[in-house]
Amino acid sequence: MNVGQISRFVLGHKALVAGFWLVAVIASIALAAYIYFFVRGLIETRVSDAMDNAWSLVSLERRLGLFHEATIQRWLLDRDWLVTVANAIYIYGHW
Repeated sequence: MNVGQISRFVLGHKALVAGFWLVAVIASIALAAYIYFFVRGLIETRVSDAMDNAWSLVSLERRLGLFHEATIQRWLLDRDWLVTVANAIYIYGHW
């Protein structure tokens, strides 16, 4: 084998590995999305349970003096750039 053949072999091998890696990443993302939406569909009919839990949590936070969400949201919504940052964190944090 000469140097040219070795170079083509190594480059071809790297391309093959990169191709497999790309397919694995895409398959992983597709699987994660499928599982996410499957689980989300399972709990979609339990909205009333979620609302009851949320109200219970808000009541507890108020009793403990920890409920500051409305104040924080009013402050945040007046700053467009912070809303953009928070949205980006929310979107990219999920994936």
